[in-house]
Amino acid sequence: MNTKQRASNTKKKSRIGINLVDIITVIALIAALATAGLGIYNSLSSSGSQVRIRYIVEAEPMDSSLTAKVNTGDGIYESDSARQIGTVRAASSAPAYYTGTGSAGEKVDTPIEGQSVLYITAETTAVKTDTGYAAGSTLIGIGRELELRMPNLYCTGKCISIEIIEQ
Repeated sequence: MNTKQRASNTKKKSRIGINLVDIITVIALIAALATAGLGIYNSLSSSGSQVRIRYIVEAEPMDSSLTAKVNTGDGIYESDSARQIGTVRAASSAPAYYTGTGSAGEKVDTPIEGQSVLYITAETTAVKTDTGYAAGSTLIGIGRELELRMPNLYCTGKCISIEIIEQ
């Protein structure tokens, strides 16, 4: 057998398609993808129970004239995607205070002239998660900072209360 024939035989052997290792690799890959997909589906469906919640946000101090811009029935939207994350059910305000230390070291609350803290009560349908409730891509949880965009006002604040009103 000359070198041309050996080269030709080598090429023929390498052209032989799928071998047993390739089949096992493909089956293992399909099984891994199916397992991962099933795990994701199960985690979404088990934690994906939707509930109706009522949450209260304490907005950062703002000019007192702005607190009147929030109305019952206004939609609350995510700042990035503009998806609705709730509807205003109530809004109230209270004077804003600066907490400082007096001359004797005691705590002193001083009103901030022309500033108010806005309390927004909202309702939405959300998905229960391990760390709170997801309304769209916004996670609502006690102590979490939220950016709220309404038709006449944009503000940030902390969620101070959550209650389930319907399961």
